[in-house]
Amino acid sequence: MLDKQLIPHQASGFMMEVLEDEVLIYHQVRTQAVYLNKTAALIWALCDGKNSIMEIEALLTGDYPEAEDSIPEHVDESLQGLIEIEAIEFK
Repeated sequence: MLDKQLIPHQASGFMMEVLEDEVLIYHQVRTQAVYLNKTAALIWALCDGKNSIMEIEALLTGDYPEAEDSIPEHVDESLQGLIEIEAIEFK
């Protein structure tokens, strides 16, 4: 589990592209493209260098109160996946 005080931000070089109902992030230099599901895409968009992990969870809980119990797990899983592909960094 990641420290909820950490503030993630998108790594430089990554771009987001919405194609019909799919969201891709890609890195032009590494020629790497990754499909994100709707939840992961929203979390990646919230990694703006201003929101801590705790704040991201609170924002999502405010928008999706029916999913309150599962949001921390989804945020952690999505961030772990973004870390693996080096799409986010932490301040």
